[in-house]
Amino acid sequence: MVDKEIKNNRKIIFWGAGGVARSCVEQFPDIAPLFIVDHKPDKKLVDGIDVFLPEDISDWKNYFIVVSTFAYTSVKNELDGYGLREGEDYAYFWEYFCYDRYLSSIESLDEIKKSVENGMIKQNRIMIWAPFYIGRRCRRIRNFITEYIKKTGDENYLIWNAQREVSTNGIRDEFECMSVRISIPSEDRSGERHFIASGDCFIDEDEKNFIKKLRDTKKTKAEYEEYLNDYIYYRSLFEIMKPSAFIMWSGWTKESMMIGYLTKRHGIDVVYGEYGWLEGTLQFDPGGIAGKSVLCSNKTVYEMNLQKQNIKDLRVLFEKEKKLIIEKDRDKKWNYNEYEKLDRLDISKKNILFVGMGDAGMDIDPKSAFWSRFVSSCVCSSVEAARFLSEICLENDWNLIYKPHPLELTDQKYILIEENEHVQQAFYTPIERLIEFCDVVVSITSAVDFKTFFYNKPLVQLGRNVLNISGCTYVAENKDEIETQLKNAVENGFTDRHWDAFILLMKVCLKTTHWDDMSHSGFDYGVDIFRRIV
Repeated sequence: MVDKEIKNNRKIIFWGAGGVARSCVEQFPDIAPLFIVDHKPDKKLVDGIDVFLPEDISDWKNYFIVVSTFAYTSVKNELDGYGLREGEDYAYFWEYFCYDRYLSSIESLDEIKKSVENGMIKQNRIMIWAPFYIGRRCRRIRNFITEYIKKTGDENYLIWNAQREVSTNGIRDEFECMSVRISIPSEDRSGERHFIASGDCFIDEDEKNFIKKLRDTKKTKAEYEEYLNDYIYYRSLFEIMKPSAFIMWSGWTKESMMIGYLTKRHGIDVVYGEYGWLEGTLQFDPGGIAGKSVLCSNKTVYEMNLQKQNIKDLRVLFEKEKKLIIEKDRDKKWNYNEYEKLDRLDISKKNILFVGMGDAGMDIDPKSAFWSRFVSSCVCSSVEAARFLSEICLENDWNLIYKPHPLELTDQKYILIEENEHVQQAFYTPIERLIEFCDVVVSITSAVDFKTFFYNKPLVQLGRNVLNISGCTYVAENKDEIETQLKNAVENGFTDRHWDAFILLMKVCLKTTHWDDMSHSGFDYGVDIFRRIV
């Protein structure tokens, strides 16, 4: 617990200058921080408040620190290293602001049903589900959803919001769209978990088989019941709200797989969103993300669109885009401590960069046929890949730099590999500086893969996504091929053939699955917002 007298007698500062900090400042304007600490001091998400590096602070005891980021475990370890104590010197934003009490009124199924009956919530709407990004008010997602809803008719949409830190009214004000705050049963503390106990959980054989497939990632009866309870909850929401279609962010979470299955049962369309392969775009694909993408899983669709492209005209366009992207990236600075650490690597050796995947947010059994087919047939996790790559690099006298996925800094098991004079980890340095620093980039599947091509660096792929089909990468189909493909990439680098294959692929994507994200960042291409996603 936080000692209120202790926290009130010191000036408040935040650690974390992202969307969580902005939400805290907006929700609690009377408790604005004196300044914010972040490993990326160039962040400008919270207007009018200075951002400093941790090493700029010498008098930590003069402040009470509110950890305004989801990466609490990582920040806690750093603060403990400064001799600070949890509760006495710092606290997680959730506890400090008492969010559970401030936003405790999650709408139950009964309340949602009454709202439908009273006409306050309309049925047969297109549902938008992007809880994490809506909750953090990610500017790119916010801008796109707001503009898209305005252009295509706000009466047709309903946002499902499951984030505690944003109220229903906040969503309505932010996106100018109706919203309902639903409760994910496995995360709810309000007693909504009643289906199993009451026996109200009839499921048919097809549903049982679906749950069993999802259950592969869960071992205990209690965890299986959690899956079953969540599924019946979402099924009930479908029955009450009767959605006409679904726009779903991501496709690897338990929730997205359950909702995707329910859309098929109800015979309605669904598309899955992710960050686009190009700056200024978002991708929306009816097949799914990564290996489930329509272009990835159906090469015929890609080849049909490919025939319509003129490579000469595209080269001119993408060379211009390359210059714009590199110029824009120059503002992204090295983390000083990591620069010093990487500067000690032997510069006579080749540098291999491995970009971690978001394993923590994926509810897929890595030993399943599904994983092998749609995620990776080479490795079961980022940490496994990093450790295997470190062995290869040691044998070939190369350096390895491992950058974990930013959302996994909250859990040490996803990021720790043994560091030595050949192997280092980089947590806070922007990916652009690391790509520029290295000779070869390795990835399972990542939204930043495309960046490698604009920096003329070869990409070795260990996973499945639309890049596999185009010939612009070095693809390892199994673990035994990883070293061979790495050697090929080191020897041959990024060639004109790779660049031509990439820009042809991107042109196809910009006509089929990639929308202009309406961020007006100078990269205004992609499917026009007036064309419906679903």
